[in-house]
Parts: sequence; structure tokens; C-alpha cells
Amino acid sequence: MARSAGAAPTVIFPHLGKTGGATLRRIIPRNFPASEVLALRNPSSAPNGFLSRLPIERFADMPEPERERPRFIMAHMMVGLHEFVPRPSTYITLLRNPVSRVISGYKNARYSPDHRFHETVASQDLDLEGYLRSGLALEMDNSQVRALVGDTTTPYGSCSAEMLEHAWRTIHERFSVVGIAERFDETVVLLGRVFGWSKLRYVVANVSPHHIARSEILPGTIRLIEEWNRFDIELYERALRLLEERIEADPDFDRDLERFRRENARYRVWGTLSYTIPSQLRAKLRRA
Repeated sequence: MARSAGAAPTVIFPHLGKTGGATLRRIIPRNFPASEVLALRNPSSAPNGFLSRLPIERFADMPEPERERPRFIMAHMMVGLHEFVPRPSTYITLLRNPVSRVISGYKNARYSPDHRFHETVASQDLDLEGYLRSGLALEMDNSQVRALVGDTTTPYGSCSAEMLEHAWRTIHERFSVVGIAERFDETVVLLGRVFGWSKLRYVVANVSPHHIARSEILPGTIRLIEEWNRFDIELYERALRLLEERIEADPDFDRDLERFRRENARYRVWGTLSYTIPSQLRAKLRRA
């Protein structure tokens, strides 16, 4: 039976786009009764992407008893929902290497027909550098900093060092765990240790059939991504160091990580049959 969170704080998971959050969204709810999990979704007409206040606004409009009930809330959204949770709350999230995240964001716009800029990218045949220079999508511009400070109004290309420091303060003041997509297993184990969650095994969810390797991108384009996302890069590097410090301070962490990886390797046989293969078949049917 799933563990009730009891008097523990409500855990809020802002799923930042293209960070591996889809897999985490499948893991964590198994540790709560279904009645205590709330997945906020944007309407189908809403812009694609995580830089949105819509889930927060929809939550704020709910009656207080409905806002008090959930113990785990997840959505593609920025920070801010805690202001409307009528009980103690905390945040968790995943950050991803900003260069990889920007490449993945472009890939999504290029190949996903439901992306709000797909038609523009396809009709203008925009390459990655062209998409980045176009200023179409705020998620190409220090999107992880923007999400942590709740910003959708700073013009494209105008993020600041003050926003970075605001994001870093938010991490220290509001977040119990900031994980790293490239250190996913370590993040999952840390979440288990911090919150007492035990149902953590997984198979990777929401894998795109399209792939653009970093090695395929021209060095000049990589430098442009790094320049325009320098605050995200600094935030990511700080968060990575913070994660590593927490792991190094725990003498039992490596032992538990190895145990988790052994158990998860066995689980993946079942997970692939029960989730991955059916998910891939459904995706092929949708594309057909």
C-alpha cells in the first residue's frame, strides 16, 4: 500500500521541459495514495512548453479543501504554486545541462507537429542557430533560471545576474531536492532518502524517436548557446556541486546507489514489457 504523507509537507514538482521529468512523474506518484496526487495540466489550446502560469492560476481558483488535499502536485510550470497551498509545502525539480536542453528543445520544435512553433520552424527551415536567434521561444533563453524565479516577461536575451542569484536563493529557501538529469539515479536515490520514498524503480519515459547529438552541432552554434544561456549554465553547475556535496556527506549513499541500480536492472525487464513497448506502439499509431 502506498505510504500516506501524513503531516509531511506537500511536495510540488515543477516539471521543467526537456529535463527527464516525464520519468520522474511516473516514479513519485507510486509513493502516495492516488487521492493525494494532483497532476495539473494545461488545456490543449495552451502554448506548448513549461514557462506558464496557467497551472498555478487554475490551482489558485480551486476551493481551499481541494487545494489542501494533495500531498504531491506536478505540472509543467514555473515556481509559484506554493503561494496557494494552504499547508506546509516544499519543491523538488530536475535541471539539465543547458546546452543539451536547448538542443532537445529545438528538436522538439523541429519534429513535433503539436509544438507551437513547429509550423514556423518547418516552413522557414530554421536550423538550430536560426531558431535560437529568432527569439521565438523563451525556453531557449536561460529557461531554467526563468522557471525558478517565475519569469515570463523579461525580453528574450535580457536575463540578468540578478535573476540568477534570485533563482539560487529560491533553491536554498524553497527546494528540498534539486536533481540533475545527467545524474538521474543519484537524484532518485536522494529523493528516497529525503522523503522516505521506497518505490523508485523505473524505465525511461517519453523518449523521442529523433536524435540530434551534440557532436553534430557546429562549434560556433555551441558557443552561441553557451553565451545566451550563461546564467542557466552557472545555475546548473552550482546545483551539480550541491548534489555532489550532499552525496559525499552521506557515507552510505554509494552503497544504496549500487543496490538501487542492481534492483532497477532487474525491474527494467518487466518495465520494458509493461510500459516501454506499449508506449512505443501507441506513439507509432499516433504518428501513423
